[in-house]
Amino acid sequence: MSISSESSDLVKDCELFQLSYLYLRNSNDKFRYQCPICMERFQQKRHLQKHKTMHDELNSSKSEELEPRCVTKKTEPATRDFICATCSKDFKTKQQLKVHETLHSDATPYQCEICAKTFKRHQLLKSHLRNHDDVREFDCLLCDKQFKFKQQLQKHVDIVHSDVKPFVCELCGKAFKLKQTLLNHEKIHSEVKEFSCEMCPKSFKLKQQLMNHHKVHANVKPFKCEDCDKSFKFKQQLQNHQLVHVGYRSFVCDYCAKTFMFKQQLQVHVKIHLDVKEFSCETCSKQFRTKQQLQVHLKIHN
Repeated sequence: MSISSESSDLVKDCELFQLSYLYLRNSNDKFRYQCPICMERFQQKRHLQKHKTMHDELNSSKSEELEPRCVTKKTEPATRDFICATCSKDFKTKQQLKVHETLHSDATPYQCEICAKTFKRHQLLKSHLRNHDDVREFDCLLCDKQFKFKQQLQKHVDIVHSDVKPFVCELCGKAFKLKQTLLNHEKIHSEVKEFSCEMCPKSFKLKQQLMNHHKVHANVKPFKCEDCDKSFKFKQQLQNHQLVHVGYRSFVCDYCAKTFMFKQQLQVHVKIHLDVKEFSCETCSKQFRTKQQLQVHLKIHN
């Protein structure tokens, strides 16, 4: 082996400055720059270089530690001479040992200058700082969305770009992508209504139902029609109203060809042809096609 090739191999073994170009076979292709100390990956070389300053900060005598790493005089294979006094785990470099030892300490020397929260390791602080800015360096390869954290990107891919629904309701068999969505769904099967309105006796199974109910008390109508002055509490109410302006009647009766703006209107109308009377009076057993007809009838008994 030539001297030039030996030198080349030694340079490659430099643990503090070598960049590992790892091309993954999935959506993580872009994170090809890997830190040889903590194995974190980055999209761009400059991000890795900035990250490596974290390891320098942990080293109280940077120049003393860095210079021996890349000398070309030593030809012996690297040994793991740095041992943790707490758990006996061994490391190739003193730098790696120092980073590891922070796991055994309760000290949190790295403080966020914005919110004063403290962290054990500089990398944790760095990840936290992304919450205070809008830098989104993780790009989805399947759409145009960007994310601050790699975990957010992975969750996005699993939810949006995958049809896998691993969480199945044992009561009705309906499947969901997220466990939290399943938990919310299961409340529908329960009679427990844990969300109570503070302004009236009503209770609800879901928090979103309570929030929608609060609009009744507030009389807030944020959804305004652009064609007239009417406002509505809910978006669906506005969408139904807007059909009045366009005169669009897309629901057609198969029995008489009469048209309706809303599906519910058609459903009520079809009951006339089928003579369906599903609403019964508990007092006299008389039956009615609609709930409104039953309510009018009940006034007779009152």
